[in-house]
Amino acid sequence: MRINLVAAGQRPMDPVPFYHLADACRAAGVGELWHEGVRIAFALPHQTPEQVYLRGKAKLRLGDWTGWADYDQRQSHPDSTCTRSRSHRELHWRHKVWDGHEDLSALTVLVVPQGGFGDTIQMLRFVPALIARAKHVVLAVQAALVTFVAHNFGAAATVIPAERAVDIWFDRYVHTMSLPSHFGSLPAFTPLLSGAADRQHASRDVRHCLRIGVCWACRSGVRNEEDRRIPIAVLAPLFGRPNVEWWSLQVGERATEGKAYCDVVEPKLESFQDTADVIAALDCVVTVDTAVAHLAGSLGAPTLLALSCAASWRWGLGDSTAWYPTLCISRQQVPGDWGSVLNTIASVLENGNTPPRQNHAW
Repeated sequence: MRINLVAAGQRPMDPVPFYHLADACRAAGVGELWHEGVRIAFALPHQTPEQVYLRGKAKLRLGDWTGWADYDQRQSHPDSTCTRSRSHRELHWRHKVWDGHEDLSALTVLVVPQGGFGDTIQMLRFVPALIARAKHVVLAVQAALVTFVAHNFGAAATVIPAERAVDIWFDRYVHTMSLPSHFGSLPAFTPLLSGAADRQHASRDVRHCLRIGVCWACRSGVRNEEDRRIPIAVLAPLFGRPNVEWWSLQVGERATEGKAYCDVVEPKLESFQDTADVIAALDCVVTVDTAVAHLAGSLGAPTLLALSCAASWRWGLGDSTAWYPTLCISRQQVPGDWGSVLNTIASVLENGNTPPRQNHAW
C-alpha cells in the first residue's frame, strides 16, 4: 500500500497534507502508511514554520532528537500558547528569551510552562542541568504542581505559580518545551522524590499482595480526549485479580466511577504531591496517557502505559521510552480495541515483567 501525490490534493509540493494524511492513517491503525506519508513529506521542501513544526513531530516519533529544533517552530504557530496567552505575550514583549547558547552564569533565567501538567513534569528532567548553568533559576509551574516541584528543586531554585511569572524579576526566560532543543540531548535519569519520606515502599513479601495504582482517563476538555481514556467497565476484569490491591489515581469528574468497584481504594488526592506520595507506596502504576504517566515515570515507579492508535508523538513507536526507564508501553493495534491492550498488561502483571523501581541517587 502506498500514498501517492494525488492523495494530497492540489498541493503536491507542500508536505503539510502528507503529514496530516499520515497521522490519519496511523490513527486508523495502518502504521505502514504513516511511514510512507512521512517519507514523502520529508523529501519535500520545508519553508514555513508549520511545515518545519510538523516535520519535528514526525522526527520525534521516529526517535530523532533533531526534531526538537524543528518542534521549536511552534512558537510561530497561530494556535501557540505563546501568542494566545496574555502573560506569554507580556514576557515576549518585555524580556529576551534564552537562545540556548548565551552564557547564563551571571543571569537569572525564568522557566515558563508550556502545555499541560504532563509536559511540565516531563521537562523537569532538564532543570538540574539548567541550574548548573545559570546564576539562578526561577521555575514557574502550574499551581497544582508547585508543592511537588518545590519539594524537588526548592533548595536550588525559586518555584512560583505560573500566574506570577510576569511579576518577578529575571534576565532571560525560556519555555519548558524549548529545553530539549537547547540542551541537545537527554540528561541521565535521576528519579524525582515524593514527599513521603516516611512511607518507604513496602515489600510484597510483607504485604502478601501487590498495590497497583490505576488511572483510566485524562482531564476533560484536553486534546484527543477520546483517545486518552478507557471505559472503566473495560478495566473491571483487572480489578478482580487475587492478591492485588488497586488504588485509584483518577482525579476530576471521572474519579467517582471507581466507587462502583469495592476492590478499588480511593485515596484523597488534592494535588500532584498527594498523588506522588501514593505512587511512592505502590508496586506498579497502570495508566492512560495523562500526567499520571509522567509523574509515575519521573518517580521511577514501574509503570504500564496504555496507548491508543492515535497516541502522542512523544511516546515514539516502540514499547519503551528513554524518558522513563521504568515505563512500559502497550499499544492498540486496532482503533478502539482496549481489550487487547489490557490483556497484555494483565500478562505483564501476571509474569512480574515490570521494570524494577528506580531509587533516587541523592
